[in-house]
Amino acid sequence: MINEIDESSAYSWDVCDQCGLDRLAEKTNTKELVCLGCKRVVKHPVTKMKMEIYASVTNLKSNRIKIDLLEDTIQSLLPEDENDEEGYDISSVLNSTVGPVTCVVMKKNNNDIFLKEIRKS
Repeated sequence: MINEIDESSAYSWDVCDQCGLDRLAEKTNTKELVCLGCKRVVKHPVTKMKMEIYASVTNLKSNRIKIDLLEDTIQSLLPEDENDEEGYDISSVLNSTVGPVTCVVMKKNNNDIFLKEIRKS
């Protein structure tokens, strides 16, 4: 269950739908979005997301577990009607159930464990 969201790690950004770079700029005269990497007009930018959550894990109750989630998992947590430029209401994600997810341990110290979700192969 999600107890907390690390708000400093929760953000989204647009990337070029052709080359995947995040170097986008708006032409001042036409307001078109242009990729500074491939120099093409970006008609449909792709939104990327990042979110790290603190979760309670049944068999690790004495530990503070932080998980860096994959975009697919983040998408599944966000209500469709709130997934827009305005962001989302944190309360819509808190107390949600996530998982099971496959993770690797990135760091462990004392009672803190930092995990990174990975794709199942």
